[in-house]
Amino acid sequence: MKLMCTPSKISKARAKLDHIIRQDEKEAYMYDAGMVSVLKFVATKILYGPQGPLTAEIEWSESTVQAQENVDDLYEKLEGLLSHSKNLLKDFDSAHAAKAGLEIEDAFVTGFVAGFRYLMDEAAYSKNVNFLK
Repeated sequence: MKLMCTPSKISKARAKLDHIIRQDEKEAYMYDAGMVSVLKFVATKILYGPQGPLTAEIEWSESTVQAQENVDDLYEKLEGLLSHSKNLLKDFDSAHAAKAGLEIEDAFVTGFVAGFRYLMDEAAYSKNVNFLK
């Protein structure tokens, strides 16, 4: 199974924790690392599930729409200036789009993990909230 931890991975993780003296702190660190790993896997499955990419429509703010219009205008100006180097501009645009896609994935996963941690904190420390029913 791809997600199973191997002895070599465990020994590498343990080596990173040698500076931590208390065993309970080491266990908490390992638990947290495992939780984040599983949540990242779940978030990625949600983002790239069998239905295809995440289908939720993103509601862009007015400032985001204006920023995109500004980028489009600047792109057109650059395209005019670099008309003899269109391939360079297209290559740059492709590389930038790929980077933006990876950033969106990272942001989604980070937000998913942060949201899960928030909900678990609420469940653990609030008497009126119980997500585990």
